[in-house]
Amino acid sequence: MCIRDSAYMAPEQRIGEAADARADQYSFCVALWEALFGNNPVLTTPLIQIIDDELILDVPTGSAVPSQVVRALERGLRREPPRRHESMEALRVALEVRPATRRPALWLAMGGLGVTGAIWWGAQSDRCEDVEQELASLYGEGSRDALAAQWAEAGVPGDSSEAALGRLDAFVASWSTARARTCRAHEDGDTSDDRYDQQSACLAERRAELAALLMLGRSVEVATHGVDALRDPSICEDLAEVGVREPPAPSVGQQAQRPALRETIAQVRAHIQALDLEPVPELLDALERDAQDDAAMRAEVALLRGRHQRLRGQWVAAAGSLERAFEEAEACGYRLVAARAAVWLVNVVGDVLARRGEGDVWATVANTKLRALGDPKLAAELALARGSMALTHADYDAAAPLLDDALRLMLESWGPEHQKTASVHEARGALAFSQGRHEDATTQFERALHVRRAVFGEQHPQVADSLANLANVSMAQGELDTAEQGYQKAVEMMDATGPGVGTSRAQAVARLAEVAGARGQAEPARALYADALASIPEGSEQHPTRANILASFAGLESREGDYEGAVRMANEALEIQTKIFGSEHPNIAVTLNGLGTSLQSLERYEEAKRALQRSVDMHRALEGSRSAKVAPPLSNLALIEQAQGNLDVARTMFEEVLSIEVEQLGAKHPNIVFDHYYLAQVELAAKSPAKAVAHLLQARALKHPSAAVHAEVSFALLQSQVEAKLPWREDAKLARTAFMAMEDAAALEQFDAWVKEQG
Repeated sequence: MCIRDSAYMAPEQRIGEAADARADQYSFCVALWEALFGNNPVLTTPLIQIIDDELILDVPTGSAVPSQVVRALERGLRREPPRRHESMEALRVALEVRPATRRPALWLAMGGLGVTGAIWWGAQSDRCEDVEQELASLYGEGSRDALAAQWAEAGVPGDSSEAALGRLDAFVASWSTARARTCRAHEDGDTSDDRYDQQSACLAERRAELAALLMLGRSVEVATHGVDALRDPSICEDLAEVGVREPPAPSVGQQAQRPALRETIAQVRAHIQALDLEPVPELLDALERDAQDDAAMRAEVALLRGRHQRLRGQWVAAAGSLERAFEEAEACGYRLVAARAAVWLVNVVGDVLARRGEGDVWATVANTKLRALGDPKLAAELALARGSMALTHADYDAAAPLLDDALRLMLESWGPEHQKTASVHEARGALAFSQGRHEDATTQFERALHVRRAVFGEQHPQVADSLANLANVSMAQGELDTAEQGYQKAVEMMDATGPGVGTSRAQAVARLAEVAGARGQAEPARALYADALASIPEGSEQHPTRANILASFAGLESREGDYEGAVRMANEALEIQTKIFGSEHPNIAVTLNGLGTSLQSLERYEEAKRALQRSVDMHRALEGSRSAKVAPPLSNLALIEQAQGNLDVARTMFEEVLSIEVEQLGAKHPNIVFDHYYLAQVELAAKSPAKAVAHLLQARALKHPSAAVHAEVSFALLQSQVEAKLPWREDAKLARTAFMAMEDAAALEQFDAWVKEQG
């Protein structure tokens, strides 16, 4: 063996061990190192170190060889074969470099070493017939099977996994076809070098997006959101898309930097898709510094930051970032980013932050952008955002057709079993629920839950949202046990699987507090309300959800006797709601009812009447005169009339409340207990104890879930029977059982003393 041959020999060959293709890889890397740096590392490293340790690899000072090429060669020259690249194809991919254009990209010519070809951005093959295999190292048969196994282990349902793999297959096929066609067109002279460079840059970014996504492949989100987010490679063939769906070409000074920026952006996008959010802010900060002179990349970075902030529930910050993205994109003509930013601003500003005027402006802007862009998927997102905004502002007539349109567009773009379609079902369910159509709401929420379980599996934040919405229906129907189970499961799921984003958790915990309050469990309810308020994301102190929680909390404190505290909380909630919604909104009507109740307990009757009458009038105007939402403030008005001795007026009001609630909620709803109880109190005051007994017997038969309420009704029945001179001792046994269920020794003692007094 001559010295020249041994200068390229792998260590395992030197000591007689079995050698495979990785030995050839080692030899290739030695030759390439020598060609690039003018020295052979095998000849400059002591023989014993070659055999037992790593080569001495010194890069000459001032070398123009990219660092990624150095790293790829260093790996190919590892002493142990398993530590080298998996294959020559993997080495070739690792040797990709990214100059600004194709002509200077041919910086590495290796003809003198008997190696033909060139290494340049995108690892382009020198033969167009080979380019269709360029993604094999990233996503071949083995990696496909490994990904399927990872998703199965992560809990992704089988159907969802297969669908995601099918979309990956389609992406790879589309990329390979586009790569081959652009290569052949350039080879045949039909495409200029500049055009080919732009096409190659576009395809290289699509490839980088795939690589970044596969790096995070185990995540459930990658199997669902992530794969869907891969952008169509076929667009790269059409230069007309540059500046529309693709960023405008960089200035001469930014050509060399653009590829690295786009690769990092692809990585950040993959992290966001996978809900791997922790590393994102630092990556975005670095991107902002690096992209200072590249307006198109600044627009993309601002859009990504806005998206990250949306996921974190940082709504005000997200609005600012999205506005910057729109401005940057408009300035440089990057029409896709401008359109996307405008659509997302409709959601963030008009829906979540409930600033309807601004939301309408952004909706008009987004519509204009989409007409020029022609993107049906983004049009579906806009229809959903506009419908949700109308729903938030109780504009139900506008919300219904918008959500119908959103469903049609989502079905056309994604099909019925897609998570984006599920979001429309969720919004349609919320509309039906707001209008008191509980059966329709349940149907829509169950459709959303079915799709989300099929897509995400049993454990996912979006599944939790659907469970919480179904629990809302159960709560409205008085099914407290079912509602509590739904809320509890939703909160546990959010805590276990979600990144702790948005206001969903705060809403679900607050509803758990309402359940506890309805059962008379004041201290657990207070703790849950405090937890809900603490769950509101930073920067969302003026969010409608916080106002709703404060209003509900005020109701609890009013029932527990802290009327002054309840008034303070209700007024704070009203201040937030009025600032957001104006003076006419169902949420304001609900809060006015709570405020009026507390003022009533403080015997500030005229103030209470004004608040309660306004609540009744708003509900009648917004939801109809027979809406179930009319009943609570009307009932409280009746209580004031009763307290002021206006018994006929009070009776008429209570009878209307009973009629509405039986009609809207059903005759067995727990609220009906109070309707009969209050009517009984009116009859007692009117010296008609027998009529009071009839109402209280109906109230007791309903068996309210609160032991205290049940005991109070049972005791009132005994008092009415005694006053009406009716038999009462058998009912006293039932009443004592009710008092025992309260587990309140003092209350039981007082009850026994009353019975003893009756003789």
